[in-house]
Amino acid sequence: MRTNWTFKTIAIKGKDYVTINERVKCFRNSEEFDGWAIKTEILHFDKESVVFKATITDKDGNILATGHAQEDRGSSMINKTSYCENAETSAVGRALGFLGIGIENSIATYDEVKRAISTQEEMEKESKKVDSQVLKYIKEATDVEELTLIWNTHKELQSKDEFKNAIIIRRNELKA
Repeated sequence: MRTNWTFKTIAIKGKDYVTINERVKCFRNSEEFDGWAIKTEILHFDKESVVFKATITDKDGNILATGHAQEDRGSSMINKTSYCENAETSAVGRALGFLGIGIENSIATYDEVKRAISTQEEMEKESKKVDSQVLKYIKEATDVEELTLIWNTHKELQSKDEFKNAIIIRRNELKA
């Protein structure tokens, strides 16, 4: 199989990644893949997540590569409406990568890396947030004993500055 294709890439953190559409264009436009096929199938689907499998076969029907991908409906704004499509596209990109297309730097595509970084950043933001309802309870606490109860009930929040500061401020207000 030829490996000297030229792909447009996009850099993320100093490393170049090939997009899925570049891999698909190569597969569809290269004569060596004439008569080959990409087949996708849903392995799991519900209202919250989907798992796709993409299979690449040669003209004789021999399986040469597969790729899998999962997407969760709530993992991004686009996935709220298109999680199924994104999973299928990612599975195809991975299968083409395992076939050897566009893997000079990584099997992962630009799309996958971008999504992973975005998900990590979102998770970090969420982990730093303190539930607004908990902050409301702190502000409405009527004595220090109630604040102590809130503190002890929410041990998972005790390392968060927003939670600690709200407790300290309310305690000082109650003592004043």
